[in-house]
Amino acid sequence: MKHKAAWSAAGIIALAALGWGIWSVYGKPEDPMQVSVVVVKPTALQEVVHTSGTVKPEKTQEIRTLSPARVVKVAVKTGDSVQAGAAVIELDPALVNAQINQAQAALDAAKANRDLAQANLDAAKSNPIQSVMSVPDTQTASVNQPNPAAIRQAEMALNQAEAAVKQAQAGVNAAQAQRAQLTLKSSLSGTVLEVNAQEGNLASVQAPLAVIGDLSKLNIDLSLNEVDAARVQPGQKAEIRGRLIKESFLPGTVADVALQAQIAPGLQTNPAPAVKVKVVLEQASSELKPGFSVDVDILVAAKANVLAIPQEALFQEQNKNFVYRLEGGKVRKTEVNLGIAGDNNQEVVSGLKEGDQVVLNPTDQFYEGMPARVKRDFTLRGFQPPQNVSRVNTGLNRPLAPAAYSGGGLRAGWFSAKSGSEGG
Repeated sequence: MKHKAAWSAAGIIALAALGWGIWSVYGKPEDPMQVSVVVVKPTALQEVVHTSGTVKPEKTQEIRTLSPARVVKVAVKTGDSVQAGAAVIELDPALVNAQINQAQAALDAAKANRDLAQANLDAAKSNPIQSVMSVPDTQTASVNQPNPAAIRQAEMALNQAEAAVKQAQAGVNAAQAQRAQLTLKSSLSGTVLEVNAQEGNLASVQAPLAVIGDLSKLNIDLSLNEVDAARVQPGQKAEIRGRLIKESFLPGTVADVALQAQIAPGLQTNPAPAVKVKVVLEQASSELKPGFSVDVDILVAAKANVLAIPQEALFQEQNKNFVYRLEGGKVRKTEVNLGIAGDNNQEVVSGLKEGDQVVLNPTDQFYEGMPARVKRDFTLRGFQPPQNVSRVNTGLNRPLAPAAYSGGGLRAGWFSAKSGSEGG
């Protein structure tokens, strides 16, 4: 009996343990997953294209020669200011002067031949020949008449002589024009940016002998990919930044967007096409020089009082955008339609409402109706810089730092506007 009782007690304990194991696996309620959320609120949002470009003068002139000649004078040096029409480089005129002398001699000979032809024509007209003509009563008389054949011949000779004079004069003019081209002049008022010619050396026909630029108006040349170029239009505002710019930025305006993309020659196997864009600085700056590389931010869209969420809350399925809302202790998969995109936040056109709690950084383990509870509640707001960092008025709502978590708040980028701060 004692053995039976012991075995009965052991059986009861085993059954209880088995039941507990089954309940813990299949019957125990699932622990809610701890998630971080952000509360959807209206905010201001700006979409900006970030790129870099090269500073170029609005107007430049490359002084070149079409034929090699010895440089006899370089009248400028790099950094000099020149006026339009000023002589910059003079080439050796010795050969051209010889050609002018030869052409002038041909012209003098042609003029002499013309004068002789004119004299012959005058003589033909003033030296008539005698002819006999009939008069009444069967009488004859001798009269003097011009010789038509001689006059025609003299006129033809004069015409040929005059044509020869015109041809010789054209030769002189061409030689003189060629000599004038040996004095290379500036076609614009500006600054000498480059001098490659050296006195006594032959002028190169491959490279410019000098480069003149108007530094009173500067442009920024950009090359944008197809996606960014599709959002950029003439008239949009831009901000130019650089290490040597003392102000926070220099204002600019998009002046031109190329009508076609081009593939730059290079060593890449499959280079991507790029669209040329020109940004004009609204004010001259002595801090920028041609050839400098600068950062450019172009404001392509701006909206106020729109619903936005951090981009890390979004995920895609079958080319559709979704988020997980936290509602009633469970996550709800929700499709959203998007608008403009900031650096860190994305406008939500439909699918969410103000006050919704949206889960951040969802993973593949999430599913519709999954129990969840708030681990940390983030508020969509601007980035708060450290106390020892000054806030810079960017005017384009450009973030000063990438999205990160710090101090219990989402650092989604601190923004400011020319009219005042919008960051928080």
